[in-house]
Amino acid sequence: MNATSAHKRLATRAAATIEKASTARTALIEALAFPGVRIDDLMDAALSAEGEAKPWDRLLKRIDCHGVREGLAQQRQECMETLLQYRPNLSTSLVASAASIADQEGLRRFLALSDIDIDDEDQAPAEAAAPTKAPEAAPKATPAQKRTLRAIRDQEVKLHEYSIRDGRIVTSNDHANRPRRDMVAYVIAQGWAQADTSTSLFHGQRVTLTLIGEAIDQS
Repeated sequence: MNATSAHKRLATRAAATIEKASTARTALIEALAFPGVRIDDLMDAALSAEGEAKPWDRLLKRIDCHGVREGLAQQRQECMETLLQYRPNLSTSLVASAASIADQEGLRRFLALSDIDIDDEDQAPAEAAAPTKAPEAAPKATPAQKRTLRAIRDQEVKLHEYSIRDGRIVTSNDHANRPRRDMVAYVIAQGWAQADTSTSLFHGQRVTLTLIGEAIDQS
């Protein structure tokens, strides 16, 4: 994808995500004007939307400063590092804990939705009927990383966070050797595995290998 098309796609996604967060905040604020109104769902929606919007807002600022390719690369790198360095928030505030979880969800969704290849600026347009690109070799992985991929392949690995102090890896076999949570987060950040973000962390997000992860596992 050329830089112009990539910029348009990313900007459209960012605008929709930021607008969603603004709408959720407005709905929460308006509900607070009515005493006795239940705001649990509205607060959850606002925290989730805000966590999702944060990396997209930062991406737009980086693109303004560094261009679309470099801005996207910097933002994705920052998200990966944040996920790898994630430590539980020990705050006693339930709202702060929920916000921290929502931020982690937002980073994972950003990495999944922003994974696009941008052509070199000076790359010539592709000719019609261009030859099919040969498949790239699978990335190198350490033995520990391969063990994590095998565990994801062979066990029903799920990410669970019942509270900010209780984040865990759950497998289909309680006696199986569970992969470390930071290793699972690493392979997800690398694009070797993916979590099903259509469900919440409270209920559990199934982790599966991507095509790249399968190639590494078989190498």
